[in-house]
Amino acid sequence: MGLASAAGLLPVPAWLRLAVAAVFVAIIIAVTARYGAVIEEGLAWLDGKLGRRQTSTPRRVDLRKRLIKFGVACTALTTFSSFVVAVSIGPPTGLPGDRSEPGPIDPSQVRDPSGVEATLRVANVTMGDDEYHPSRLAKVDDILKVQLSVKNTNDNGHLLTGVRIALILPDESGKTQRLKATVSTGAAAVNLEPAAGVDLSAGRARLQYVLGSLKLRRNTARPGEAAAFVTASLSDTVLFRENYPLGDLHPGGDGAFSISFLMRSVATAMSIQAQVRELPNGSWSTKSESRPGASIQYRTIVVNKGNEALRETLIHVNLPPDLAYIPDSTRAVIDGRLRGVPDGIVDFASPTSADPGAGAQLGELAPGGSLTVYFDAKVAPSAAVNRTLIAVLVVRVAGSTEYYNTAHLTLRRPE
Repeated sequence: MGLASAAGLLPVPAWLRLAVAAVFVAIIIAVTARYGAVIEEGLAWLDGKLGRRQTSTPRRVDLRKRLIKFGVACTALTTFSSFVVAVSIGPPTGLPGDRSEPGPIDPSQVRDPSGVEATLRVANVTMGDDEYHPSRLAKVDDILKVQLSVKNTNDNGHLLTGVRIALILPDESGKTQRLKATVSTGAAAVNLEPAAGVDLSAGRARLQYVLGSLKLRRNTARPGEAAAFVTASLSDTVLFRENYPLGDLHPGGDGAFSISFLMRSVATAMSIQAQVRELPNGSWSTKSESRPGASIQYRTIVVNKGNEALRETLIHVNLPPDLAYIPDSTRAVIDGRLRGVPDGIVDFASPTSADPGAGAQLGELAPGGSLTVYFDAKVAPSAAVNRTLIAVLVVRVAGSTEYYNTAHLTLRRPE
């Protein structure tokens, strides 16, 4: 531990400061007296250089004493003042162990003058945390454990009645996630709002509550009785209720209770390929060639590369002019199973259709799952050549933005 830390942890009494200053002064006096002869020789040397008659011995002795006293007084005063100021100020604010000035406010632990203390902290279970922290880092698929603890810190026997809580969890993706809670009591009109933070590794990630993980732990013993902690499961609906009642809190640590639950870092990640070929035997490619009047086929390959299911997966395509969709040609292969898809995949509007429901509904795609959608189209016989027709294929899932890719078909003159 450094000196600054020690000074912050152990306040220095005034008597100790004065004692140390006195020791410094004594050392300075002793050193000056010890080397007084050197001062005398220096005075004699200076007299010789100036060509003056040497000062008589009594006067030299008197001058030496005066110089010693003056030096001791100046040195002692300077040392004493510097030491007292340094010890009084203490270490710079913010160093570990500093107690002279308040450090940064910890929003994860708040206390009301009435004696209620609420703490909301988080641990990364996947990383092996064995204690809770005001904030933690988390990668995609990490499991986090969140704990809200409430304590009645009164030492006067005051009972806190009507304790209620509400948990506020983030529901949007983003690297910075904020978990909040509110703790209130009816009689004391207490309203505390502790908060904890989670920094996710990806901007597309978010926190997802693990169903069935909500637990309540509290001591059911009365003050003075042996501790009797009980842990019970709570309904998931507690997370969606405001002012959930938890009863009364006796004073002291025995009256504390805690609520804990798990959250998982999830991310929506998808790859989408759009390809086209000329029927019947053309090769699949994102850029292909055809001719006016030809029959062509499109396919879209979607792979769920995230760690959460893609719900309500919907796909539609925006075909340019001179391309006509062939009715009832849409079919899908989902996880290796072929099935027909009702028409509705084609949208002749802009790439961002105003109708969010436009397209073919394909249901849920599990993590690691894939689907491939096929449909046929025909090039208008009158289509101009030496230009490229671009089809925009769009995939949309519940709670996520749209994903796009394009397939390019260049028209050439028939040979």
